[in-house]
Amino acid sequence: LHNLRDGSKESEEAMKVKFQEEFKAGATRQKALRKQQSVLQSTLKSLKEKSNSLQKAVANLKAKLATIEKNLQRGSALVGRLSKVASARIEEVPETLKELPP
Repeated sequence: LHNLRDGSKESEEAMKVKFQEEFKAGATRQKALRKQQSVLQSTLKSLKEKSNSLQKAVANLKAKLATIEKNLQRGSALVGRLSKVASARIEEVPETLKELPP
């Protein structure tokens, strides 16, 4: 009975030591995970800010593209009218020039 009690006490001590070791290891892992989470959250915030900035830049570029395309159409129309002037007979030039925008 005495040996059984001693064995039980030793087993209890071993379990206590093992628990403390595992608890300490878990606390260390938790601390590392929290630090990693903080870094990842910071990275996510930074990437969201960059994404917003890029979306604004894309919208700005789309607006500029629309303006360029509109100006290109106007220029193309003008070139078309000028080609009429260039291909017109001399006596038709004054009338053809009147059709050009100021």
